[in-house]
Amino acid sequence: MRSWILPRFVVHVYKQCDLIEPPEIMFDAERGDDFTTHAPMEGVEGGASTPDSPVFIASDGAVLTLNDLWLRADDQLKIFDGIPIDDQVHMCRITLTPSDCLKLRTRVGERRVNFIRMALLLRWKHERIALDAAHVVSYRPANPSDPMLPQVRAEFESLEATKSNVRFGVQFEPGRDNLSFTLQLTPGKKA
Repeated sequence: MRSWILPRFVVHVYKQCDLIEPPEIMFDAERGDDFTTHAPMEGVEGGASTPDSPVFIASDGAVLTLNDLWLRADDQLKIFDGIPIDDQVHMCRITLTPSDCLKLRTRVGERRVNFIRMALLLRWKHERIALDAAHVVSYRPANPSDPMLPQVRAEFESLEATKSNVRFGVQFEPGRDNLSFTLQLTPGKKA
């Protein structure tokens, strides 16, 4: 009966975003530039770039990546608010228009960015975490006269998120009705 009633897993729901083609970056070219005003990421300083390449410069001088810009845009525009939480992939095309002087580091110098268009696959990913995969530890005082009651602690964590995973902990005293829960964010895996 207990196995029918008690949960056997928890679900960690988190954002997943994949760039499906090189972004289109429109920037102000200067006289003598040897590339078109629509520059793919391959046109930046140092050759081919990835979403984690530091190719943008903010108005305060901070070096940014395409991922940094995406995270800022999602925070400000709440892009994921329009994506159903259904564990399905949804294609989305967005245009980011900088509100300040954002620059792109190109082979011929820094150029002011007008906008960035991106095609993305967005998903609220559902990771099922089996409770039987928990690390369970039982402990009690070494000295039997110690008034501390025996304790049981179970921890389990998500493993698939790239930004941050979640570690859940449950601790209780056998025979008691009270539980304590802990929740900790841990670094995600590298993409």
